[in-house]
Amino acid sequence: MRTIRAVLLDPSTLKVKKIVDWQVQGEGQFIWRAAPGEILVHLGHHLRLLGTDLTVLRETSVPGQLVFVSSSPSGDYVAVGTLHERHTPTMHDQLAEDLRIEPEEDIDIQLYDRNFTVLLTTLQSSSLPPPVLSDAGEIRVHSIGQDRWRIRELRWDRTERTIANINSECRPNLATPLPDSVFLVGCSNAPLRNWYRLLRLDGRPILNGHGSSEEIEQSSGSSNQDDLAVRIVRARFSKARGGSFKSRNSRSRRSVSSGSETESASSSPSIPTSPSPSNPSPCRPTVLSSPFSPVSTSRSTPSRKQLSKIQNQSHR
Repeated sequence: MRTIRAVLLDPSTLKVKKIVDWQVQGEGQFIWRAAPGEILVHLGHHLRLLGTDLTVLRETSVPGQLVFVSSSPSGDYVAVGTLHERHTPTMHDQLAEDLRIEPEEDIDIQLYDRNFTVLLTTLQSSSLPPPVLSDAGEIRVHSIGQDRWRIRELRWDRTERTIANINSECRPNLATPLPDSVFLVGCSNAPLRNWYRLLRLDGRPILNGHGSSEEIEQSSGSSNQDDLAVRIVRARFSKARGGSFKSRNSRSRRSVSSGSETESASSSPSIPTSPSPSNPSPCRPTVLSSPFSPVSTSRSTPSRKQLSKIQNQSHR
């Protein structure tokens, strides 16, 4: 357990309104946006919905190790993934050593409504990123040719629609910061840079932007469903896709909001040093899965020979 001190500020005066200490498990993400004026926080063995004064509105227990939380823009739907290990700890460590990557595990996914009522449950591979939820279903991306991608919305009523067909030399990363829209981050090699776009779900563009080889992250967020902020992190030098990055190599962070820009120096932004299932790199090929249409992969599944070898070693 670790202790996190949460400080609530008045946005107009920056005066401290409230200070609370939270007991948080693990080193992963513990706070997520929900509906306007609400946040989701993983405290102890519970996922709690907090209001504007940090009081608990609702909560639900988390039966296992939390892997991800994904919410729709309005907060009407929340997908929660918990780890369901396939192997014993000894076998897991041995597989990681033999395969030189983390072995594939299962993720139990539960889809909740805003009252934390379970709507459905399903299973997904740990090698897949979390589902990206809209207010009507899930946003997915799949390849339709070399460097060509189709963005679709799969709705809860089992209908679907194509949002856009786009060009990107890496699999686009998706987010839904605003209702009826999707935020995309893709990349190109000539020149080497990332790009980002905000599209309406009918395919009409709202925002287009291009980065450079020094920009290592573009992410989006919204606090009131009316405004959008794009956060850009820059490195001190150009970085090829797939290259390593350390926080001391960062130069600045820039926020673009409502047509204006602010830039501030930063020596330690909150950037993962390597991609993970809960925060995939924009330029690492991944496959999205749906809460109601799970996809499985055997990319890191050990062979029978490897399992037999590990089992024999564990019995010695």
